[in-house]
Amino acid sequence: MDSEDAEDKMNVYVLGVSSFCSGLPFFPSFVLQYGADYLLVDPTANLSSAIRLCNKVSGSRLSMADIDACFISHIHSDHSSGAIDFAISKYYKEAKRGNRRPQFLGPAEVVDACWDLVLKGTLGVTFGSAVPDYQEIGLGFDSFFRRVELGVDGSPTRVGGLEVMLRKGIHAVKGGSYASKFRWNGVTVGYSGDTAPNMNGNDVPDVLEFLADDCDMIIYEVGGSHPVEGHTPLAILRSRIADYLSADDAARKVFLIHYPDSFLNEPLQVIPFQLIQPWHCYTVSRGRVEVGEPTPKGRNLLKAIMSD
Repeated sequence: MDSEDAEDKMNVYVLGVSSFCSGLPFFPSFVLQYGADYLLVDPTANLSSAIRLCNKVSGSRLSMADIDACFISHIHSDHSSGAIDFAISKYYKEAKRGNRRPQFLGPAEVVDACWDLVLKGTLGVTFGSAVPDYQEIGLGFDSFFRRVELGVDGSPTRVGGLEVMLRKGIHAVKGGSYASKFRWNGVTVGYSGDTAPNMNGNDVPDVLEFLADDCDMIIYEVGGSHPVEGHTPLAILRSRIADYLSADDAARKVFLIHYPDSFLNEPLQVIPFQLIQPWHCYTVSRGRVEVGEPTPKGRNLLKAIMSD
């Protein structure tokens, strides 16, 4: 992002789009760039490989060393497993060069569940000295990350120059699942995380209403054939969107993620929405989303990866 263009734009580097049982590599994950700062959202497994592929396809120069913060919407492994890769890279590689611990953003219940149920088994014990006795020492969350607890009532929490707003979704997972809005210099990117729509008419806040309010780009998950599965079926998202957005705004703002592989072969079936394209870079400004063209090498990679 050039300095003269950075004042009112955010970049979205897409690291993965798929979920369990997909033939595509990498789970739903992206990196937000705002000015000189980078936030990793829902880190995918094999994170370094995902960043490398994104760079090859999009022509970007994203590096793990650029990223100083991460956010996890919920702890299901297709949204959190790359946090282990992130922590190991920062603690064992970059810490040796004097870099400080990265920030870990999230509601207290998600942060705690992520450490206890995702990270601790791998990261909680290390060797204090390799010679002569391989003495084990215990490590905690604060050994790897600086905790930044976010409010959950929809009001903004400021993290440096970024404002983050959350609303709890409907999903069966320890610690809950949260939709998020990230605002920087008046530009807002929204992300649903995993959520079922509120179909019961109760007082559970509607994630779609939360995101449609003021986002310039909405990254929304689709999946499953019925809300009871904890996801938003495409047909229901399509039927509900008119309650919150005009047809033009839906077509311009809403980008689907977590979608079945078949959607890539028949993109017309997702109209009025757009598919967020794997390993591409999007530039978001006020009222506008632009996608970068893949490099020539990137086109060949995409053709190879997506061929049957």
